[in-house]
Amino acid sequence: MNKNSFWLAIFLSVVSLFSYTLSDAERAYVAKNWPVANAAYAEVCPTLSGSEQIACSYWQILALSQTGKSREFQSAGKMLDSLLAAISPRDTLYSDLVMTRAQFEIYLKKYAKARETLRRAIEVSSEMKKPILQQICVNQIKTVFSSLLSDISVTY
Repeated sequence: MNKNSFWLAIFLSVVSLFSYTLSDAERAYVAKNWPVANAAYAEVCPTLSGSEQIACSYWQILALSQTGKSREFQSAGKMLDSLLAAISPRDTLYSDLVMTRAQFEIYLKKYAKARETLRRAIEVSSEMKKPILQQICVNQIKTVFSSLLSDISVTY
């Protein structure tokens, strides 16, 4: 073993000590440790394939959007758009992704766009998910209405 190989072996051993697993990402998410969850998902998701990678990326987007930092929220939105563009509307997670897009738009107070996105989420959802999405829509309407009312300041 030459000197470079030795140091490479040491480096890889140290890196493996600090590698995240999907379980680490999930535990961090449940614990609301958004930075760790995001870092763990970012490391783990590319190693997965197919639907597992799509689901993992979705959880990373959710974690990234929760950090409270506008730059990371914007990154999460871009990642969400890329994921939506990359998967088929027939994919089981597609309607969840569209619904998440609508929630991002509501957060950004893009209500007209959110309405169209919510409609799209229901259109592409399975029959089993339609009632759930419709209830989410009702809850989102209440949130928007409440937000609009709080934005109106009436002084007498």
